[in-house]
Amino acid sequence: MLIDSNYDVQQDSCLRGGSTITTLWEKGNGMGNKFSAPPGDPSRGGGCDIGAPTPAALLDPPKGGDENFILLQDHTQHPTRPSTRRESLETIRSRYIPLLLQQQSRAPTTVLLLQTFAYRVPGLKGSEDLGDFHAFTERLVGGYDAYADALREGGIRRVRIVPMGRAVQWLYAHRRNDLWESLYSWDDFHPSPHGTWLQACLIYMALTGDVPPRYNPMWWDNCRYMQPPDQTPLPLPLPTIQEAEELRQVAILVHDIEGAKSALPPTEDSRDGNSAEDGVKSSL
Repeated sequence: MLIDSNYDVQQDSCLRGGSTITTLWEKGNGMGNKFSAPPGDPSRGGGCDIGAPTPAALLDPPKGGDENFILLQDHTQHPTRPSTRRESLETIRSRYIPLLLQQQSRAPTTVLLLQTFAYRVPGLKGSEDLGDFHAFTERLVGGYDAYADALREGGIRRVRIVPMGRAVQWLYAHRRNDLWESLYSWDDFHPSPHGTWLQACLIYMALTGDVPPRYNPMWWDNCRYMQPPDQTPLPLPLPTIQEAEELRQVAILVHDIEGAKSALPPTEDSRDGNSAEDGVKSSL
């Protein structure tokens, strides 16, 4: 959606709703069971495009090309608790890193860790033990930092975190025109169109190193799927030009701050995972 004509991009994916890093590896995307038609190009009568059925199929054999990016995301609660974080770390080390090393040997490869964001309502979906919004966010950030460390220790040379959790936290702390509320869909945990735009800006910057282009409402016309058909009210509003520009500026600010912080040695507070709200506010 955001990549302009200066970039020649080919994309494949292995996606499964509600999955963890481990269950995605074990079960794949499950799309072959959801569609009766065989996979292929629908425009040529080949059925449905289900993407790569498993992470292994996505990564093996290694892809060539000028540069490759692997976007990896865990279930939102999984990085926040020690036991589930350890499970994801073990899967990253034993399953993902061997294939990523093969990929890295074929072409420059960057792993992007898509940091998710805390729920709008505390305690939602069994998350009572994760604390308030800021505590939940700090647990998430610590988990993704641990994933990044494991990848680097395993020999993956280029690892970047897409700081969506931090960006949502910044908006929560500043309540800028109540944009924080607008980031969430009706269920209080999926992103709305506003949240999707913010996330797209952050991913764009992680991919290209450039600031995102300015918002064009016509981009939504090319979306394959927007919202559940039984959602009420329908549809969720799209960002206005002004809102989109504010979210774009937040993405640029948080991306630059998080990039600068990652280049510095960790402080005692950040090692303990206790930097929480004050660290974000003092940085921004």
